[in-house]
Amino acid sequence: MLLGITDPNLLAWHPLQGSLFENMVIIELLKRNFNRGLWTQFYFWRESNGVEVDCLIEREGKILPIEIKSTQTLTSFSTSNLKKLVNLMSDHTVEPYIVYGGKQSLNNQGIDVLSWRNLDILIDKQ
Repeated sequence: MLLGITDPNLLAWHPLQGSLFENMVIIELLKRNFNRGLWTQFYFWRESNGVEVDCLIEREGKILPIEIKSTQTLTSFSTSNLKKLVNLMSDHTVEPYIVYGGKQSLNNQGIDVLSWRNLDILIDKQ
């Protein structure tokens, strides 16, 4: 009974739902990397003004930036934090991704939005 959540339906309204989803995605990426024998470093990026990117995966001198959103609807995701990081790091990043809680994958303003069910795509990009 994690955080007193006794019913899966309660999770949708829990104040830590976003943090729990973010943790689940990162742990799943770590697990899949480990099971494939990949050694990768995971980081996050945050500026003093609160601008952040949830997950940065380092491999072979490149950074894969990933923003994680728990929402299940295809809304207009903000891409400004990812674009800012890519501009700052220029040659050191690969294309950024947004991982979200829905089922479909799409492209939003030049950034791939990926369902959490398709995390293997990210591992293949590393």
